[in-house]
Amino acid sequence: MWEWKFMTLCEGSSRIQTYLQRRIHAWIFFAGDDLRRSDGKWMQKKRVLDRDNDRYIEVVVDPETEEIVHEKDEPLSEHVDHGTAKFKK
Repeated sequence: MWEWKFMTLCEGSSRIQTYLQRRIHAWIFFAGDDLRRSDGKWMQKKRVLDRDNDRYIEVVVDPETEEIVHEKDEPLSEHVDHGTAKFKK
C-alpha cells in the first residue's frame, strides 16, 4: 500500500571574515537528491560555488537512467540571471 523512498542531502559552506567584520561564504556545496519542479521527478544534484577560485559547478543526473541531464562549469562571475544572482548589475 505505501511505498517509501529515502532521499539523501548534504549541504554546507565555509565562511571567511572580511575587512568590515562581515562574514561571507567562501564556498558553498550541495550534494544529494532534489525535486525537479518542471515534472516532479527526483534528480541527483551536485553543486559547488567557490568564490576564492571564481567557479560555479553543477551536475544534475537522472538516477534511473544515470544520464547527465544538466552540466555547467563556468566562472562564478559569469553566472548571472539565476535565482538571487539575477539582481546583480
